[in-house]
Order: sequence, then C-alpha cells, then structure tokens
Amino acid sequence: MPTLSLADDPLAGLDAALDPRLLTALSHRVRRRILHHLVDHDSTSAAELERTWKNEVALGTASYHLRKLASLGFVELVAQYQRRGAIEHRYALTTTGRTQLAGLQPRSERPLSLPNVGSALRQLRERSGTSHTQLARAVGIDRSRIIAIEEGRGDPSVQTVINITTVLGGTLNVVVA
Repeated sequence: MPTLSLADDPLAGLDAALDPRLLTALSHRVRRRILHHLVDHDSTSAAELERTWKNEVALGTASYHLRKLASLGFVELVAQYQRRGAIEHRYALTTTGRTQLAGLQPRSERPLSLPNVGSALRQLRERSGTSHTQLARAVGIDRSRIIAIEEGRGDPSVQTVINITTVLGGTLNVVVA
C-alpha cells in the first residue's frame, strides 16, 4: 500500500499514513460532508442533514452514510426518538473519530476552497506525463471513469485511488473536502 502524504494539505493535522478505515470514511463526498458537519456541530441526524443541505442529499442517503461511518467507528448513536411518525437517530463523533479528524478545522477557520481527490489525482497524473488512456489501461478501468474521477463527478473507491496512486508513482495528497 502506498504512503499517502498530506504535506501540502491545508488539513495537515491528519499527517500519518492513513489507515484503511479513515480512507474509507473519506472516500465519499457525502461522508466527508457529514464529518465536516460533525466537526462544527456536536451531533446530527439524517433528517437534520437533509434540512441543512436544502435537500441536496436525500434522507436515505444521509442515513446510509451515517450508518457506514458508525460501522467504521467514526460516529456513534447517541439518541433515538420518535419524530413525525418515524424514529430519528442522532449521531455524534466518537473519541476515535475526533482523534482521527483532529486536523479538521471548524468551518469558520477553513480555507474557502480545498482541492479534492480528483484534482490531486489529475495533478499527479499530469506530473507523471501519463495520459488518461495509459492510466486507464494500467489500472484496469475505463478511460471515461478516470476523467470523471478527476473532474469530481465520480467518487472512486479506496482501492481505485490506491491503484491509480501506485501506477502514478505512489503518493497522493488526500484532501477532505
């Protein structure tokens, strides 16, 4: 597994070779948004996220990703109550989650724009002089998938990021955006 460098990352507090659980937690844009939200707020629920994000994320999607983060040990169920005929689950960061995400700054202190994994992959690919076609063949995925990932239209799996990174030389600035 390649070493992931966060040297140029504005969230440099996450400065270790990342463990697979953290990579999985950060590999999807909705999970990254949830973690940022929980750094700023004590706890949240899927319904609250849906309201906060003005229906950009469906209730079921937010609920799924909260459960996924719980299975990874980053959040825990802290309350459960009846609301509008449904049971609402409220989650908060675990001690492990807070420790792993110690480098995340509250929203008011964060830079306005953070590069994402796709743009970091594009920079790495361009620096290596590898074309989309060459990279796609080497990794074993479609060229259009590589382009979608670089443009932020695709959320690559952790394994795909590792495979791309390995082919391109082994390091990647992982950014939680």
